[in-house]
Amino acid sequence: MESTRRDPGVPKGKEGEKGITRRLRLRGAPKEGRLLGVRRLPRSLAGGVLMMGVLVWFFAGLSGRPLNFLIGFSIIVGVLGLAIWALSMTPIRAKFDQRWKPKRRIEALDTTGWATVAAEFGARLRPGRLPRIDGRVDGIPFRLAFFQRGGARTVAVAKAARSLPKPVRAFPRRAEFRTKHDVRIGDRDFDRAWHVQSADPDSAKRLLSPEARLWIDLAAPESIEAKRRNVVVRRKSFTDEVERLRALVRTALELARPSG
Repeated sequence: MESTRRDPGVPKGKEGEKGITRRLRLRGAPKEGRLLGVRRLPRSLAGGVLMMGVLVWFFAGLSGRPLNFLIGFSIIVGVLGLAIWALSMTPIRAKFDQRWKPKRRIEALDTTGWATVAAEFGARLRPGRLPRIDGRVDGIPFRLAFFQRGGARTVAVAKAARSLPKPVRAFPRRAEFRTKHDVRIGDRDFDRAWHVQSADPDSAKRLLSPEARLWIDLAAPESIEAKRRNVVVRRKSFTDEVERLRALVRTALELARPSG
């Protein structure tokens, strides 16, 4: 005769809750720990008691009396032993049931546009879950990649032949404001739409040439950064539009070209 053994760590289900639902919700819940028939001390309470013992020991030692020092020392030793024992006996309660956690399904990205851009620039498309293109145009190495860590970003990076004296940063202007390093390029439409920061205005004006500004309008990036020899153009989320991808690469390449 088959015998069934009830899991003591699973409490009774709610009213009207069926067995399978209760198991999905509560399976794997650890049994509530008890100490001498009562609930075990939580870690916060044990830490508070330990701190009280430290304070008692400290003030007893300041009094300079051997008896007070001995009493304080005995209290702290007892409290410390009780706290260590309580912490060692306190179970780690799981916040969710990992055994019933469904596996995350990651859909494959459509990289048709990436393959088109890679063929256009004579570059190599790296296969994988996160697409990446590595290539070189007119001696300037570049990379177009998609990242998910820290937020989904489509990023184009190019390496210039010469290093900039001061970093140049640009991002869409969401309000009319000026700062100490706010640079006006001289293009009314561009200055109205973009906020440029640089401690070297001349380098920023040479870097953001008319050709570069045209590609920036087509790429519509969220930020542009040129620091030393690295030019980084970022755009939010993933895109497979050939025009956007091409504009991102062209923007990075144009900003990395030698300027007079």
